[in-house]
Amino acid sequence: MADVGLVREVYRLVQKGDPRELPAFFHPDATWQPVSKTQRRAAEGGHELAKRLLYRGTVHKLRIGDPIDLGEHVLVTVSGRKMHFMGAGFFSRSIYQLVTTREGQIVQLRDFRTREEALAAAGIAR
Repeated sequence: MADVGLVREVYRLVQKGDPRELPAFFHPDATWQPVSKTQRRAAEGGHELAKRLLYRGTVHKLRIGDPIDLGEHVLVTVSGRKMHFMGAGFFSRSIYQLVTTREGQIVQLRDFRTREEALAAAGIAR
C-alpha cells in the first residue's frame, strides 16, 4: 500500500525549500520519469531525484492537490508556474504524478500530461 502521508511530507519540504531532510525520503535507487516528449530528462538515484525535485519546486513553485491512494501508487496533481516546461499542456497549469512508495521511501515518480494517462499507467481503467 502506498504512503499518502509520506508524499504529503515530501511536498511540504519541497515547498519549504529545505534540502537537509528531503534525501532521506527517497530510496537510493529511486527514479523519476518525466512526461514523454519534454526536455526534462529522467533522474536516477535518490539523492539526484531529491535535488531535482527541490529545484523544480523552487522554480515552478510546485504545490499538490489532495493525494489519492491507488493501492500500489499515490496519484498527485502537481500545479505551479510555467508547468509546460514539466510537460503540462500549453494552457494547463498541472501535471499528474504517480508516486510509488516502499518501506517508507519513494522509489519512483512518473509524470503524465493527463489524469487519464496516469490512471491507465496505474492499471485503473476509466
